[in-house]
Amino acid sequence: MVEINPVDFPFYDEEIFNFMVRHFIPIQKFDILYSITPNNDKILCTFLAKGKYAQQEVDRIIKYQWITPVYITRFGIAYRNHLMNYNFFYWNEIPRIKFKKKKIIIKREKFRPIYKIKRISSTIEEFEKIKYYFSNFCKLLYNSFDKLILIMNRCTKDLDLIQQILDKKSLNGFLEDCRIYYNAGNKVNALTILKNSYQFISDENEKIDLLFLIALLHKTDRNYKSAITAYDNILKLNPHNQKAIEERSYNYYAQLYYQIEPKIRKRAKNSHKDALKNVIKGADLEKKGKKAKAKKIYDKSLEYFNTASDYDPYNINIWEDKKDFLEFLGKSDEAKKCQEEKRKYEPPEGYSFLNFIPEDFDQNKYESDLREYKILKYTFQKAILLISEEDSI
Repeated sequence: MVEINPVDFPFYDEEIFNFMVRHFIPIQKFDILYSITPNNDKILCTFLAKGKYAQQEVDRIIKYQWITPVYITRFGIAYRNHLMNYNFFYWNEIPRIKFKKKKIIIKREKFRPIYKIKRISSTIEEFEKIKYYFSNFCKLLYNSFDKLILIMNRCTKDLDLIQQILDKKSLNGFLEDCRIYYNAGNKVNALTILKNSYQFISDENEKIDLLFLIALLHKTDRNYKSAITAYDNILKLNPHNQKAIEERSYNYYAQLYYQIEPKIRKRAKNSHKDALKNVIKGADLEKKGKKAKAKKIYDKSLEYFNTASDYDPYNINIWEDKKDFLEFLGKSDEAKKCQEEKRKYEPPEGYSFLNFIPEDFDQNKYESDLREYKILKYTFQKAILLISEEDSI
């Protein structure tokens, strides 16, 4: 059973809330509706509902009927619509919602709870109560959310109100409200409230929790400079906070990355594609070299190894195979030269700079294209230059 705090619901009715929350059904994490529900939003109850929708065409009316799970949360509702799309809406995001007896209407789609023994462990009599309370429960949540938005709007200008709220509820509850307020589209105001509330918190760990949320919200908007300031404030309170140290490093490099001109970033991406092609060619030629060696076609094998190292000079395995093969042929002088040549291809400067780059980049494969390396090196050098500048944050 989900625990609820009446303080979180300005419009609270004990009978309706307790009865509906009692019928909470645990949700598997792979469930689609679960996955689109915000992580910090508490699912209060779930059940199946019948959906109905009518669409007027030129010469006819098309009617839709379907069954969907409905997840009711503190801040919104998740369901599947007549197009079989899965949706989660914050209560204030729904432009046309009506609460009727035993059903609700969202954007002209009607939802009415249905009874199914396998999903709800209750008697038919109890389920009749669910249908009776369904629309009222949603309405109370809708009104509570609306009230929350109004209160948070007032908090942007009223410091006394922030202190009153912190006196009444836990910091975690307050931070949850701020996060939801931010997610509902009030980004600037949410950050203003968080920064103003810092002065009313005396516990060091709670201050750190608040600063982590501020940093997260700034990072979400790619405002890395402000995120770094929040991490610096955490480290002033606790210089050994490993999470803050690691996340500050990430944001620092990310900030520098987005200072680089978009044209240069695009050229680096194009170079990355060429590098991938060369990695594949290099690996293929290395395999051919090994096969030729096994067949004692030594001239061809050496040719393959030489070409492979040209394509993928940062692949240490190719250099090792080539060196071993030269020693096998008794060409010790050439093997030594190969070993010296290998040392030239160390990871480029700015290697750690690549740690933050988005998923379509690959740090290890970035280094493998010798012909396009000049473009990459220009990007790296610009990044290193930025990193080495005096930190003015």
